[in-house]
Amino acid sequence: MSMGMCTVRRNVLVATIVTVFFLAICALYPHAAIAATYYVATTGNDSDPGTLDQPFLTIFKGLTVLVAGDTLFIRGGTYTTSTNWSANVHVPSGTSWSNAITIAAYPSEVATIDRIAIQDNIDLSIVSYLIFDHITTPSVWFGGGAHHIRLINSDVNGTIPPYLPPDTPNYGVMLIQGNVNFFEVLNSKIHDAGYNGTTTPCFSTTVNYGCYGFYVGGHDMIFERNEIYNNSGYGINLYDTGQSGVSNNIIRNNVFYANGFHDYGRDFPLAAFIVSSGSDNLAYNNIVYNNCIGIQAFDTNGGTNNQIYNNTVYNNGTVAEGTCTIPGPGILVNESAFVITNNIVYGNGSAIDDYTTGATYSNNLCASATPHCDVVGDPQFVNAAGNNFHLQASSAARNAGTTVSSVPTDYDGITRPQETAYDIGAYEYQVSPSQLRVPSNLTIIIP
Repeated sequence: MSMGMCTVRRNVLVATIVTVFFLAICALYPHAAIAATYYVATTGNDSDPGTLDQPFLTIFKGLTVLVAGDTLFIRGGTYTTSTNWSANVHVPSGTSWSNAITIAAYPSEVATIDRIAIQDNIDLSIVSYLIFDHITTPSVWFGGGAHHIRLINSDVNGTIPPYLPPDTPNYGVMLIQGNVNFFEVLNSKIHDAGYNGTTTPCFSTTVNYGCYGFYVGGHDMIFERNEIYNNSGYGINLYDTGQSGVSNNIIRNNVFYANGFHDYGRDFPLAAFIVSSGSDNLAYNNIVYNNCIGIQAFDTNGGTNNQIYNNTVYNNGTVAEGTCTIPGPGILVNESAFVITNNIVYGNGSAIDDYTTGATYSNNLCASATPHCDVVGDPQFVNAAGNNFHLQASSAARNAGTTVSSVPTDYDGITRPQETAYDIGAYEYQVSPSQLRVPSNLTIIIP
């Protein structure tokens, strides 16, 4: 047999093996191998194929062609959908985070959608594994049983209300109702819910959802790396009236400021965020400053083990404006089912106001000793006026905390602890090499 014939047979064999392998992968993961990318543009046409050169005109048309793993890029411009997406088109789903459907702004362009409003589809199918990336929108509403939804790198502002039933005024930004769960909001700006400069027209006589950055009634959600500001009411409202299922939610590594000053519907001061109506909620490494009230721990309706750890809470409750009266607390506690540990609560109208008994406190730093503040001193921020709440070397928060296993890093992602013990607040003090001490009893052994 000639060498050439052997080479041909070997190539045929390799090609056959590759083909069989590819077909097997396609059988196991029928869409992963052929994930498609589609485009929508204000100059498009829904009769076109949705390519970059021949984009669709509407987002709804784009939704009709998407299957798990696909991406829909939205070119720059403003897009009008309607009230409830699910009532107008079947909203597709992914099958996992690695095989999700992504709806994203085209790179380096600003895509504004008038609203995102999704619940269960007309055929009762539940929407899941859907990612919105770099989207600009005035409001977001999810209801029904939607789960595993991610909003990332986006800008959500409150210039119009989320979709609600007819005649329901509401000027919140994000409303998450029903049995929605495993919802994530990451690295986004959530701001300007409700306040129009003079009043906040966000209440009706029958429905009071409020002027909140988030109104959250679900479980197993993550709010991380967001900037949450200028919301008339709560920045985040973890609450469901009379319920105890708002549980296992995480609020971490966010910045909150200028929230809670203009809730004219209820006409009382509100906090940057409130934790209530459930169990095992966790809030840590948040930077909370210049709000009407800092953090509120409220009625859990029988819930347990809610945790507020390593937050920096500064200069809240010091400005009388709108519905905000002073002095206001850095942390307001109305419920016993909380563990409150390692927080800097400094320079607020008051420190920690507790109107109940049974909450657990330890290693909280305040300006003066109280039953809830056992570390007293100046946190020595690098530049509080410039909102730089890193610690200086002389900070009373340095090495003054207790170990909290659920908070392994600080706001910057620095491992805790950096020295002998956890630092209090959202930041660990970082020791420079010049500050490291050489052991006085160092012995070098040469074998």
